[in-house]
Amino acid sequence: MDAGQWGLNPFFSRVSCLVSPVSPPPRCPVADHADREHFIPLRVPDLVRLLCDDAGPAGDRPLSGSDQARFRRFTDTAAAHVHARYLDQLRRIKEAYAPFDPDADTRPLAPLSDDDRDGRLGDLFAEVVALLERANYVRLTRAELEAVMRGASDWGVDMDVAWDCFDRLEVFVRGKGFGKRVRKRLYGLRSPETVTLPTFQRVLVAIKQRPHPRLGADADTKGVFLKLFKDIPRMAVVIVRRVRRV
Repeated sequence: MDAGQWGLNPFFSRVSCLVSPVSPPPRCPVADHADREHFIPLRVPDLVRLLCDDAGPAGDRPLSGSDQARFRRFTDTAAAHVHARYLDQLRRIKEAYAPFDPDADTRPLAPLSDDDRDGRLGDLFAEVVALLERANYVRLTRAELEAVMRGASDWGVDMDVAWDCFDRLEVFVRGKGFGKRVRKRLYGLRSPETVTLPTFQRVLVAIKQRPHPRLGADADTKGVFLKLFKDIPRMAVVIVRRVRRV
């Protein structure tokens, strides 16, 4: 795409000036932070507004009103392209999820064979994984899940997850932070105290269960459950409470 076609030459020339100064500073090693995430908590409209209002490092190169209008048209077109792309992916996910939706109020015209269900299940989880990774969620491995839940939580509860309860299990997290929780003291002999815990701002769990003694005879082992949680303590990431043993 030619920037001149969109009338963006003034904008991109200014950006080029920002990233390629006339007298480049001495090169220094780039910091590598293992705990940093790809997720940047900025809204697109806020970022567009910031770029339109920016006047360069010296404050003397603001975009004109016409340049701002051209740049906004460009961002609108880019956003529409991204929206159309993800709308198609959403359609594929909904199609793959239909046979496994535990709350579906429609009926299939023809039941799927076991082989077809296995294929659709694989398609569903592949689409979910691809979508969430593009949304900057981090996919937790089995080892990472075990490390998160190892030992007693801040409430003294040891969690023993029966991993063989799950036919498929995926857990994604995004946004590391800290939250406050009230912890009650043993037998109420002391006043409750407020503790600060490391949290995940968002946790998404995708589960398909299989028959297991812990689940009982009435457990749904045909459907796929998608659950989104907010501000979950990292040591208290509970997959399904009914398969937890205390």
